[in-house]
Amino acid sequence: MVKITCKQCGNDIFTFPSRIGRKKYCSKKCLWKNIASKLVVPKLELKCKICNKIFYKTKSQMVGERGKYCSKKCEHTGKRKEGNPNWVGDKVSIDGGRQRARRWYQDNRCSVCNKESAERHHIDGNTKNNSPENIIFLCRKHHQERDGRIKNGRLFLNSNYP
Repeated sequence: MVKITCKQCGNDIFTFPSRIGRKKYCSKKCLWKNIASKLVVPKLELKCKICNKIFYKTKSQMVGERGKYCSKKCEHTGKRKEGNPNWVGDKVSIDGGRQRARRWYQDNRCSVCNKESAERHHIDGNTKNNSPENIIFLCRKHHQERDGRIKNGRLFLNSNYP
């Protein structure tokens, strides 16, 4: 038996002369510790695009947009509106403007009669203008009256309403 030293912990090991080149560790625990120490991947220091917080990520974690934000919250904020490459701004269609209003302003009560399940009404008639000052909540009846679709209790089709 020949005495050698463990590469990980430095303890003495006794082995057969035929295994001198192959036996390098005293146990599997030392073997895996040594393998794990070689697997440590350096992390890069990055700055969040939204909150300017310093955070660390490996190169493999920086796929796509992941290397720009410190958290999911900042990533969500950064990808909204102008941060999103698919954002079209005011070039949105009429239906697209209505969809935005539905997403941004959840159902509320009618501002006239306080009835539940009110609709969003664009005060200036421009569905692309979704600023809070331009949106009011009206029930179906008051919405149609406001748009001029109901006069004297009768429903009229207005050609100006898309």
